[in-house]
Amino acid sequence: MRGYLLRAALFAPLLTACSPVPSGDGLTATELQALRDRERPTTAWVLSVEDPESRRLLEQPSRPIDPRVPELPALIAVMERAARVYGGMGIAAVQVGVPVRLALLRRDNGRGEFQAFLNPELLWASGELSDSWENCLSVPWGYRHTSRPREIRVRYQTVSGLTRIETLMHDEAVVFQQELDHMDGALLSEGHDRRWFIPKDEIAGFVTEMGKLCREIPEAECRKLIQARIAARAGAAPP
Repeated sequence: MRGYLLRAALFAPLLTACSPVPSGDGLTATELQALRDRERPTTAWVLSVEDPESRRLLEQPSRPIDPRVPELPALIAVMERAARVYGGMGIAAVQVGVPVRLALLRRDNGRGEFQAFLNPELLWASGELSDSWENCLSVPWGYRHTSRPREIRVRYQTVSGLTRIETLMHDEAVVFQQELDHMDGALLSEGHDRRWFIPKDEIAGFVTEMGKLCREIPEAECRKLIQARIAARAGAAPP
């Protein structure tokens, strides 16, 4: 998942960043097995909505995680390897089969480092939106056009258990909102089937075409035009 804002380079490149137990009880036997399976050097898979059992897990809200859980470093390592193998800008723990509130975000700092966010909660979101083409590692259907708040403020715990508040902007904000969705059991595909996604081998041409059509019109009209074109592809009425 490599992200870009639509208006910046349609303009822009594409966004590609998903059973309650009380916090502190550690991982279940099933989750430990999922973690051990993915610790193998040749294994880095993520759960996919195309597998019914995986989808059921992806659609469940994740539970809080205690920073003192001994498996936390191994879980973070598995998540980071999976994100790097699949080209993700972000990943949630549930995507590797461990439904706890933990997300990694690849920071826009020039070094491509991933930062861990434990038990994040959204405190505030701006009214200004970013139009983006998002791709989800767990929804292998291509890209879906989205409009999300351009800036958000989150409270979270570090791996040391410290509580911090941070403001995320632009691509980082958009990607992290997808990870928050994952932890709440919401998927990029929620309410949509694959017809609403632009396949990876078509997205560059589609974005170029929309860029030409949107060149001389306001952003709000461009957004409506894109949504109408996608609805037409899906055989649905324009939004």
